[in-house]
Amino acid sequence: MSSTYRAICLAHNPAIVDNADWTNWPPLSAAIADPHSGIRRHHPTCRLLIGRWSGALVEVICPAGHTPCHPTSDETVDASWLRLLALSDPTAYQAAQIHPCWTRVMARRLRYELGLPNLDGEACPAPTS
Repeated sequence: MSSTYRAICLAHNPAIVDNADWTNWPPLSAAIADPHSGIRRHHPTCRLLIGRWSGALVEVICPAGHTPCHPTSDETVDASWLRLLALSDPTAYQAAQIHPCWTRVMARRLRYELGLPNLDGEACPAPTS
């Protein structure tokens, strides 16, 4: 099964997934970096990530240079790990010394795409993308 890549805006809670499908992530990363691209015109100051879908969300990529965490290389994480991070206890998260690019708050903003319940314990609706 081939993968589809989409931009994810973390400035919103829950995160917003752009509906434009890309077949590869380097061109999407370049569009995120370009202040004149369509995605940046709609999200000029937002933190944008790249999601890889193969049916469900399977991976999230933080493009190089978009945060001070990793200026020269992309930081990629598996969606299952983000599910664990979103459900983790805050003290366990701090003790694990997780890369600062990935935070518990960020993972919780992705809860709908990760298929997690709402923070109040209700079942979340199915993702629309």
